[in-house]
Amino acid sequence: RLVEQDFETFRPLLEQFPTTEFRDWSLLFTHGWNRIDGTVGFGLVDEGRPVGYLGTIQTERTISGITFRNVNLSTWFVLKDYRAHSLDPQRAVLEYDNCVSVGHTIIPQVVKRYESIGYRGFDYFTRLMFFNPAAVLSRIDGIEVLAGRAVAAHCDEIERRLIADHEPVDCVPLLFRTTAGDRCLVIAQRVIRRYKGMRLATAHCLYVSNREFFAATNAVTRNAIMSTLKCRLLACDERYVLGTTPTLSLKIPMITPRMSRNNIGFDPMLLDNLYTELALMRY
Repeated sequence: RLVEQDFETFRPLLEQFPTTEFRDWSLLFTHGWNRIDGTVGFGLVDEGRPVGYLGTIQTERTISGITFRNVNLSTWFVLKDYRAHSLDPQRAVLEYDNCVSVGHTIIPQVVKRYESIGYRGFDYFTRLMFFNPAAVLSRIDGIEVLAGRAVAAHCDEIERRLIADHEPVDCVPLLFRTTAGDRCLVIAQRVIRRYKGMRLATAHCLYVSNREFFAATNAVTRNAIMSTLKCRLLACDERYVLGTTPTLSLKIPMITPRMSRNNIGFDPMLLDNLYTELALMRY
């Protein structure tokens, strides 16, 4: 079990991660999400030398009145000579009670092993939506849009905690509400992504509280999100549009579909999407 103070011990191992891009590994140790017991991951150690690391982002979540430990896997790196022990840190996660564990990988052999112990996949596609010039905010009667710090004052405790969890990765909350009482909390992140050699500013929708509202009004909500984050594209999970085909949009496969295993018995689609490739793709 690793805590924040273990970062310097594991830094030499993480700096061997096979990539040419800079990664601020300290974020995964000091982000402040792990309020339950301070656990930031699990390590493999051979005679005092770190040889493997499984990063976890652990938060308490409440869905349908049930409070549970939500464990998302951010980074999985084991030195080549120790690959036979790669799943050992994962077993530590599976020992938790009242827990939802969310992992993702593109290695077929590993996916099969996950499935053999009860994991099921979801979040397979991303919807890319372009700015819709035909949609004007005033076309939805009585809609109000709040963004940034003003949003928290209009949220309950659970939503405020969710907003706070997203702050370390520079996310922006937006609240859509109507005079009829409909409301939808959206949390989005501005990311520079590469598309066919081009670098485009993209707003990634990481959380949507009311999928029905979002799907019905996406021509308007997408414009508000992209305008607020100064982006040319909006990317979100396919499940946020409820099977519809929004105009001016494309469906593309996710790089790493998510897999979930839980002993609580609720639909994993209700989980927020902070910890997928969209938010932590650097890791």
